[in-house]
Amino acid sequence: MRTLFPVQERALDYARDHKHPAFFLEMRLGKTLPTIRFLQEKHPRGCGLVVAPLSAVPAWRCELEKESEPSIALLLGAVHRRGAALSSGARWNLVNWEGLRVLPELTEVPWDWVVLDESVRIRNPKAQLTQLACRGFRDVGTRVILSGMPAPETDMDYFCQMLFLDGEWWGYKNYWQFRNALFRQAGYDWVPKPGMRERLKEYVRERAFWCSAEEAGMANEVVRIRRYVEPTEAQIALTKAAKTDFALQLSSGERTTRWRPVVETWLARIAGGFVGDEVVSTRKTELLLELLLGELANKKVVVWFRFNLELEQIAKALASSGIGFTFIRGNVEWKEREERRKLFAEASNIQVLLCQIKCASHGVDFSAADYAVYYSMVYAADEQQQTEARVKHPLVRTPRCLVYLLTEGSLDEVVFDSVSQKRAHSAWYRTRLEEFLKGEIP
Repeated sequence: MRTLFPVQERALDYARDHKHPAFFLEMRLGKTLPTIRFLQEKHPRGCGLVVAPLSAVPAWRCELEKESEPSIALLLGAVHRRGAALSSGARWNLVNWEGLRVLPELTEVPWDWVVLDESVRIRNPKAQLTQLACRGFRDVGTRVILSGMPAPETDMDYFCQMLFLDGEWWGYKNYWQFRNALFRQAGYDWVPKPGMRERLKEYVRERAFWCSAEEAGMANEVVRIRRYVEPTEAQIALTKAAKTDFALQLSSGERTTRWRPVVETWLARIAGGFVGDEVVSTRKTELLLELLLGELANKKVVVWFRFNLELEQIAKALASSGIGFTFIRGNVEWKEREERRKLFAEASNIQVLLCQIKCASHGVDFSAADYAVYYSMVYAADEQQQTEARVKHPLVRTPRCLVYLLTEGSLDEVVFDSVSQKRAHSAWYRTRLEEFLKGEIP
């Protein structure tokens, strides 16, 4: 039997005293193993369900196999295949979050336990997944939640997670009553009433097992490096038109919109150099190749992208330059994703792993990488920090280097500022975006 890290031992001791435990351990500290050990002790027989991000499902299977759990069903793929796997009577049933959405009948199975991995996915009280989890699993005997960032943007993010565990939080069973009683509106946001933030956090700390990498003695030093490129004339013109006219004039025709979120997506694409099927700048591509052939030569590098078109164009550039690479994006099957992860970690001729952020931000070990490079970023706090954690290893003390490629005067800088503010307050990003769109940020 594998030996637990001290932080995992403490997490397991905590769980033994709670019917419905919450493991809020910082990313890469190993939440999965103490969860399995706890459920093995509490339910030596019976069967349960684990709901996790798709990228984390292979990690769960691997951990279960190492714990000598042979009865495992993967509820993945087409609906009929998921149904066939469900009827197998396996002790451990693993499904991704999207699978729970398309197979709501999972809530009708008399599970002995249900685990929600990255439980922050149920923070929105209006979301279908939140309602399925909180209502459909409320009679399950043991409910467990895991998250490295349980409240990435606001303290209200805790409510639905606590509702899933206990059926209420602080005496409130209704999100809106909870919000109106303990928070006040400030512009578009809701903030805790005076003195309430400290009380809320203390309550959650008493209810859940918390631990940061620093508290566990497993903190990695993180070095963040910014590399800038100048925008092309085409990027400057398109940025101005998008901000002032809500329109883009491309060779394929004019695009117009009335909606700020659409403009924001345009601005992000422009910053990356690729809009629609058109290339408006190759300067980021050239900088990335310069790094890979120069400073980062003979180093393992993960490169993160927000948009698939960026990934595709960089893949062509790497192939032309003779740089060995593999990639993970949405159309790569989950089994193949794990094979490519291993290839990147073990093959000497594969220097670069290209990753679409939405597809590989959770539960994946990229600690074989020496560097992570962000060709583009997302401003969602949980996704961004999850990607940053992928290159960390709790037992490795060498610094983890993150390189951000930024186009000057573009949305890149706005998003990077929100990252620098730890993405803890969504209002920060919205304010900066409004200033950028109005031209108050040059």
